[in-house]
Amino acid sequence: MKNITETDIQGQTESKTFEKVREFVAGLLQQGITPQEVAQSMTYTAVEMSLQLAENKLRVLPILMESMTQAAHAHETYNEQQGDDELALESCDLLNATIH
Repeated sequence: MKNITETDIQGQTESKTFEKVREFVAGLLQQGITPQEVAQSMTYTAVEMSLQLAENKLRVLPILMESMTQAAHAHETYNEQQGDDELALESCDLLNATIH
């Protein structure tokens, strides 16, 4: 029988939390709220909540950056699995544009 570690429990909890948040986001999108509005609201809420919870406010930015890095990695992995990892540059109107 496999021993269940604290890391296993944390991973399962994170997975359930991600699923609930994704369901919530899907509901917002179905209501006609734009992806940009959802992303901005979620980011604002994450920063606000982190600032309220963090004892050391300087730790908030690295925590948020770590989450963004994990999400970017997951997105790239998904794209590679789907075979859509190449960006069609010929379809871009603004090559060499700064994106922010």
